[in-house]
Amino acid sequence: MKIFSINQKTGNKYKSGRFSDFFLSAPEKEKEIVLKQAALKSNKDQQKLVIESRLKIRTN
Repeated sequence: MKIFSINQKTGNKYKSGRFSDFFLSAPEKEKEIVLKQAALKSNKDQQKLVIESRLKIRTN
């Protein structure tokens, strides 16, 4: 399933992907939920990277 297919080149034109179509047509409440979920996932990924980098520093 392709969610982030933004700005695909088709011939000489660019078309927006499904993600931008969602933000054009979705209600405000649903947009807010999606953005919060993305922010939480991003935060978890960043925390994981910080922990891994601290472990690498300690082992060196």
